[in-house]
Amino acid sequence: MCNRVTYYEIRTWLLDCYYVYCREKMFSGSQWEEGEHELGYAYDQYFDAFHLPIEKIMLEVLVLVLASGRLTKSALYHYQKISEFSAGAKLHDIANDLPLDEKNDFLYDLSILKLV
Repeated sequence: MCNRVTYYEIRTWLLDCYYVYCREKMFSGSQWEEGEHELGYAYDQYFDAFHLPIEKIMLEVLVLVLASGRLTKSALYHYQKISEFSAGAKLHDIANDLPLDEKNDFLYDLSILKLV
């Protein structure tokens, strides 16, 4: 795959937004509102930023891993997006095109989520 954003880059960008949002909340002294999540903010910054299906799938996988089962109401949405972006292809097959180290991390996260 060429001209593709890597799993590591997406993870870094997502975590950076997560951090910036938390830091800003602390700086401003704002209270957390009911249902407000730093992960939601980070996701909103990138949910429409990627063009390739693999990049979109990676974003959704990362959100699910970072939520680590805490955001059950939104998890179904992210699982549905993964299904939509994979367009019926097996996720393991999609991952085969990745460089080995990236593939291993991505497949490990997919396995944690019981997607492969």
